Amino acid sequence: MLKFKEYGNKENPTVILLHGAGVLHTFSHQLELASRYHLVIPELPGAGDLAGRLFDPEWTDNALLDLVRRLGGKPVILAGHSLGAQIALRFALCHPELTVKAAILSAWINPQARSVHRYIALARPAASLLHCAWLVRLQGMYWRLSHDETGDLVSQSKRITPAVYASFFRNTLQLRDYPEYRDLRI
Repeated sequence: MLKFKEYGNKENPTVILLHGAGVLHTFSHQLELASRYHLVIPELPGAGDLAGRLFDPEWTDNALLDLVRRLGGKPVILAGHSLGAQIALRFALCHPELTVKAAILSAWINPQARSVHRYIALARPAASLLHCAWLVRLQGMYWRLSHDETGDLVSQSKRITPAVYASFFRNTLQLRDYPEYRDLRI
């Protein structure tokens, strides 16, 4: 079961904002949209309480499906960035009846096997960089996160292991596995 925060009137259209790998506050600057939409931000693998959880697309899809059902089971609008974009796209492909629209931002899809292996090989040094608080704080400044959001990022980043980091790449979305994507209107 995914933990989530929600903003805005539940009577408005629901937009689920799916953050990137390890960055729970990807959409913090979009919270002003709560005046027009019911915004829902779940904690996905690699962030929040799930910072130490390996990314498994099937588990994540089922958890997101459960969340949509807990929200009333009505079709939702999805907006995803990076890993969140892969999650949004997979959900839209698997559950078109529950997807009004999907905004896909910077999704890494259909990578060459060689590229995937390179990123997996870099998982150990990359994860160790995520444990350098000063470097993560610098990233938070670059993303214009608040002091508290940056503190969350530093805390969560320390729980991202090389295995978690590698899982983001090992389980990347391959659109060729979804022939129906050609008909999807995103």
